Amino acid sequence: MFIVPLGSVENYGSHLGLGTDFIIPNKIVELLERKVDILSILVMPFGMVDHHMNFPGTFFIGNEGLFLIMTKIT
Repeated sequence: MFIVPLGSVENYGSHLGLGTDFIIPNKIVELLERKVDILSILVMPFGMVDHHMNFPGTFFIGNEGLFLIMTKIT
């Protein structure tokens, strides 16, 4: 069994860095791997954050894009 950590790259302002939303889930999965027999694959750093599109550094692939990528991972 494997887990795909998900998180977006979005700009929150100067108080948090880009990547906060995927760095934290990635660390949680790393810690989980030590306790449970699972494999973590690379974090998926794209999401559906259209409400952050006006901020520099935000990546957006939309619902369809995220669904397509996640259903193709085997």
